[in-house]
Amino acid sequence: MDSSLVSHNSCSNNIILDDGSTGASWKDRTPHLFRSTNLFTTSSQAEEFEYRGTGHGYILLMSGDAVVLKCCIKLKKEFGRGYIKNTNEGVELNVQDCSQAIKWSAVNQTLGLHICFDIRFGNMVFDIVTAPVNSFIPLDEMGNVNGTKLKLNNENPGAYVAFEMPLKQKEITQIDVSGNSKATMWAVCIFLSNASLTSKPNTSNLLMVNKFNKCRGPISIRLTSDGRIHCYFQDQHYVKEIDNLIHLSQEIYLWIELFRCKISVKSLPLYDDEVPGYIKIETRDKENVVAMTDLPRNIRVRGSPSFESSITCKSARLDASFHYPIQETANENTVPKVIDDSLSDGGIRDPVALSDLKDLMDALSLTQNIIQSHPGPHFKKMYLGMEKEFKARLQYLENNHNFFSHDLVNLKSKFTDTFSSLHAQ
Repeated sequence: MDSSLVSHNSCSNNIILDDGSTGASWKDRTPHLFRSTNLFTTSSQAEEFEYRGTGHGYILLMSGDAVVLKCCIKLKKEFGRGYIKNTNEGVELNVQDCSQAIKWSAVNQTLGLHICFDIRFGNMVFDIVTAPVNSFIPLDEMGNVNGTKLKLNNENPGAYVAFEMPLKQKEITQIDVSGNSKATMWAVCIFLSNASLTSKPNTSNLLMVNKFNKCRGPISIRLTSDGRIHCYFQDQHYVKEIDNLIHLSQEIYLWIELFRCKISVKSLPLYDDEVPGYIKIETRDKENVVAMTDLPRNIRVRGSPSFESSITCKSARLDASFHYPIQETANENTVPKVIDDSLSDGGIRDPVALSDLKDLMDALSLTQNIIQSHPGPHFKKMYLGMEKEFKARLQYLENNHNFFSHDLVNLKSKFTDTFSSLHAQ
């Protein structure tokens, strides 16, 4: 199903699409400069500045388009100060609270020098306390000058990406977020718009659905006919009413704002009465909850489970097309019926993509957790059915794809480890 992403040079300068346009990553690669209106000469007074907030920025001395002097500042809700001065002996830039003191003597004064401040992202503010009001100008539309204070109009500029095709009610859009171990903060923000990103975008007409900070894993998006957008992440379910900013009679596009992270996307068919997201399975005796298990993120559940005095769930489906049903009621006197999805010749109904190697590993990890959480003879038949299907898919991967041998060895080892505890019972 079509799940291609698109970007636009007016609002996606920090976005890199992968070759297949099914993934996107954020990268800081666009400067946002503020330049002094007057030349910085040896007769100029020392310019003192203060900075505060959170973000990344630079202090530069430029000659035309060439950078002569550069100092990086990275802030986390901090405050600092510094100065830059030009003398006959050279230029000195001092940033006191960053413990940086840079002296530069080899400067060609005849070319003309300008002081510049570059704010890459964040809410950081530079205040040039010794400069006259409006003595610095922004060199792009992201810059905001208020007297002697310099900041960005948008704290995360150039970070939008969008789906090329509009949302459909019979589909679930899945956004898989990869975290950033090198960053203290990353985020994904979901928006709706009646406009696509292929034309000149208008970011002021976006309706924000939800923002996910420091998240990892898939976010599922679903549009319903009653004018609501549903977001599922782990065991959380967010519902947003589509207001007058978005017209339901027109096509609705999904926009995503990234910050210091990477995503991959896909569209999944939505079956009748299917409920995306997590499900909790409870094992109860007459009075107490004996065990509670969250089925992990790659489970999507058909039908609404009702929690009674036994494990109750109509059917569960793995994203990677693995199927195992659970009987509507299960207890010590009933055995779940297992539907065999494999063909009589040992094949399988669904074609297996190359990406199923990783999906199969994830599914085996899921199964191992379920076996450990729910041991016992009345679940054994269900696990045996799962084992049979996984084995058929593993054989398919071996016969039809040229994986590196160590990948298949690891997969076989994981397969054996997963079901060893089952056969030991």
